[in-house]
Amino acid sequence: MLLKPLFLKPTKYQATLALSFALTMLLSAILACTANDRLFITLTDTPIPSLTPTPLALDTKFKIGDTAVLINISEMVAVSLPPQAGPFRPGIPGASTCFPNTNVKVLDISKNPSDPSDPLIYYKVQCQGEGWAAEVNLAKYKRGDKPSVSASEGAPLYSVPDASTAPLGDCKENTTVTVLKSTRNQFDDDDPLVYVEVACGVQQGYLLESTLKAGS
Repeated sequence: MLLKPLFLKPTKYQATLALSFALTMLLSAILACTANDRLFITLTDTPIPSLTPTPLALDTKFKIGDTAVLINISEMVAVSLPPQAGPFRPGIPGASTCFPNTNVKVLDISKNPSDPSDPLIYYKVQCQGEGWAAEVNLAKYKRGDKPSVSASEGAPLYSVPDASTAPLGDCKENTTVTVLKSTRNQFDDDDPLVYVEVACGVQQGYLLESTLKAGS
């Protein structure tokens, strides 16, 4: 007598278990094919390239660690400090601002690494944030300082911060003056000179910063 094969109908639990196993294997195969996905690899943002400051061998107006006074063509106009050594351009990302007559600390010094023809020297300064200021926007003297005139022939005293105008007179050599403020030429943004408004005896006007030396 031949025996018929005995086929047992799977139970509902066995069918569910088999289906779960099949789905697990399918999911494993899918994940193996997508091993480059963010589920397995932590992606990092590509760093924004930055230009390396240009080392300087020349003697600069300020040294790293010095404190300078930030100035502008107007005391009411904030100075924009770009994140790289060079002139500020509207829309540049990462720029910070600082108001005139603010003391700032010099962190670094450089020429413009993206434009070798740029004659200006730039200083990385600490204000509310960090950024680069052109030398023309940094002064040595603040209100109340008492430097003296260093020019042996005397220093021309101007009625406005503009050396192209006729001077009122002059301040004699070694005369101690009282600083009222430091500023830039309000009529010519390309003027690279820094002007210091002073009281020189009974006269009041603007001297070139370069004609002054720190008081003893």
